[in-house]
Amino acid sequence: MILVGLITKNGILIVEVANQLRLTGLDRREAVLEAATLRLRPILMTTLVYPAGPPSSPQRREAAERAEQSRHRLQATAELNAGQFAANRTLQPAPDPQRPPFHVLGV
Repeated sequence: MILVGLITKNGILIVEVANQLRLTGLDRREAVLEAATLRLRPILMTTLVYPAGPPSSPQRREAAERAEQSRHRLQATAELNAGQFAANRTLQPAPDPQRPPFHVLGV
């Protein structure tokens, strides 16, 4: 779908250049041929490179590595916290239903 938008944009640019050339006095056919000739190289370069995406820079790689490390740290922390929570929950004695809570006793 993105390539359809790119092709449409290229067509609009050819028409725009042709209209500018017509203002200089060229007839329609000559203006369109000249516009297509002028825009062919940029269109081919953009169309061939665009699907590959932007080149990867060292800063982008470093940012991706830091994000991955942060994700691992967060996951390890969450697992540790979950383990501590589970350990605390299992080590606490169950409340005695016969004995009222401390706040009721005034302690």
